[in-house]
This record gives sequence, C-alpha cells and structure tokens, in this order.
Amino acid sequence: MASNLIHILEDKGALYQPYMQENPVWVLRSLEDLRRTLTGIRSKIDSQSPLSVIVDSMIRACRHYMNTTPEFPDIAELNFSLGAVRKVIGINVGDLRKHYHLPVSHELLSIIPD
Repeated sequence: MASNLIHILEDKGALYQPYMQENPVWVLRSLEDLRRTLTGIRSKIDSQSPLSVIVDSMIRACRHYMNTTPEFPDIAELNFSLGAVRKVIGINVGDLRKHYHLPVSHELLSIIPD
C-alpha cells in the first residue's frame, strides 16, 4: 500500500512542477482527486499503522488548501498555499521512505525537506 501511495504521488505534478507552470484550476482539481484517492486508501489500512498517520496528514493538507485558497489565486497566493501543501507532503514522503524503505522519484525527492 505504501508503494502504491508513492506511485500515486509521483503522478501528481502539482506537488513538484515549477510554480509558474501551474494553473490554479488544475492544481485544485489535482488536490481534490488526491484527497479522494487518499480517503479511499485510508479505509483500507490499519488505523494504528504509521501509514495511517501519513495518509491522514496528506488528506488534511489537501483539505486545508481547498478550504483556504481562493478559486483563482494570484501567483503569490498560489506559491504560499501550494508551497505549504508541498512541504507537508514532502515531510510525509520522507516518513514513507524512513518507515518503508521505498525508492522515490527525483521529483518527489525535490519536495522532501533537508
């Protein structure tokens, strides 16, 4: 399941593409889709596992973006809001690597904090 999660995240360009290339409408759709997918995964894992904590954190990051970011943010707002999501997801990807020893694409490695 953790490996599957990495593959799902690797497919979400909103997590690592340069900000200037991002379209706010597509970012919102991508994060909505990610949240739905993560919610489905959460129901299939043991609630006491590290994976459950990681998935829940990512769901909350997506929800926060959707609840606090305007539909058409300017570039400064997009950088701030999407940057916060990327930071949380990056921490979570680092935790996935630590707990499950999984390979991660260079794109996802770029959002893991040092």
